[in-house]
Amino acid sequence: MHTLANNGVVDVKKRINEMLPACLDGLEQIIEDPEASYSIKSKVYFDLLDRAGHGAPTKLESTHSHLH
Repeated sequence: MHTLANNGVVDVKKRINEMLPACLDGLEQIIEDPEASYSIKSKVYFDLLDRAGHGAPTKLESTHSHLH
């Protein structure tokens, strides 16, 4: 049963990887389209930055020390 599920995951990953060039081409077309709204372009820009590891922090880490 797990083998069948794992094969399905592999197939999905393979298909997604095959679609990546077209996805990037589509994003590039949006960015370069002079008629695309700033709202759409900014969403694309922020999503690309996030995917590249430059997104806004999602959680705040803090440590507390109690000295006696």
